[in-house]
Amino acid sequence: MNIQVAVIVSVSVSVLAFLVALYFFFWVKKQPSSNPEIARVGGFIKKGANTFLKKEYMLLAIFAGVAAVLILLFLPHPIWGEETAKWSWVKNVSMMISYI
Repeated sequence: MNIQVAVIVSVSVSVLAFLVALYFFFWVKKQPSSNPEIARVGGFIKKGANTFLKKEYMLLAIFAGVAAVLILLFLPHPIWGEETAKWSWVKNVSMMISYI
């Protein structure tokens, strides 16, 4: 199989999967909620999911910040290293920015 054909097929299948997921999302949202207990439990689930995501994103932000600082300090060369060119730290900053 040609690589172009593989890329086209994989992108097409991915787009189709997203369209099917979008269809099911709107279909489920359209369904009536006749039981108030189900709506109440759904509210609890939504609140819990939002709390989880808030904590998860905070943890990921801390991790990304620490990783960015480590990249700034050590990659591609430590900023205190032997390479004392006038603009050698620019490589480190550009790598940090590309990570973020």
